[in-house]
Amino acid sequence: MQIAKSTDYALRVLIYAFSKQRELVTQQEIADFFDISREHLRKIVHELAKAGFLVTRRGKNGGIALARLASEINIAEVVILFETKAPLIDCDGMACVLSSNCRLRSVFNEADRSFMKSLAKYSLADIVNDSTQRLIFA
Repeated sequence: MQIAKSTDYALRVLIYAFSKQRELVTQQEIADFFDISREHLRKIVHELAKAGFLVTRRGKNGGIALARLASEINIAEVVILFETKAPLIDCDGMACVLSSNCRLRSVFNEADRSFMKSLAKYSLADIVNDSTQRLIFA
């Protein structure tokens, strides 16, 4: 299983914003730090703000910041926001002679639920340590 780039970038934006929590950060600053397209980042920041993870301020002294405490930002919620709703295995999208008697779909559904349950145990505060913050401030 692999998460989408937009999910990865969304988590990076949140990590960066948390690490610089005493100041507003700009999208350009994040784009430069992670070498991400600013246009792609703009869409991600928009989605994060719309979902209540970030606050944004426009203008000369504008930027972005966390909208909640890092301990209140659940990693599973962020992943769910950016991942497609497609099942891990598409048994309905193909003609398969085994589909009426196969348990493969249920195994993959169980695995997906376990994955999300595991992610739900962690907040943004849990995944950012002092070393990460030092790298961002370097």
